[in-house]
Amino acid sequence: MDIIKAQREYIEAQQKFIAALMKNQGMVFYENTYDEELGEETIVFKGNISANVRSFRKKSGLTQAELSAKTGVGTSMLCQIEKGKKVPSLGTALEIAKALGCTVDELCREECA
Repeated sequence: MDIIKAQREYIEAQQKFIAALMKNQGMVFYENTYDEELGEETIVFKGNISANVRSFRKKSGLTQAELSAKTGVGTSMLCQIEKGKKVPSLGTALEIAKALGCTVDELCREECA
């Protein structure tokens, strides 16, 4: 089995586990969607994540460019997330949360941070 395929399967299994756990806890902040670039179904988060990413970023004193450098997420993607035009995948949400010193749960909360 090729390593990249094994890594994708592992990440997909983690995403499904976390999504099931969140649903079990009444925290349904995700939806399944088809990613055209990857050619596969992925889990994305919804909720108040756009406002919370912006709020946590500003509280951290980071610009979008600085957050981009810390996460590897492009500045245009971060801008679209903050404007509510794009919803990050689980992996992207984890990287953003880690860089901002918060949890994915905090990013997904309905009330703004």
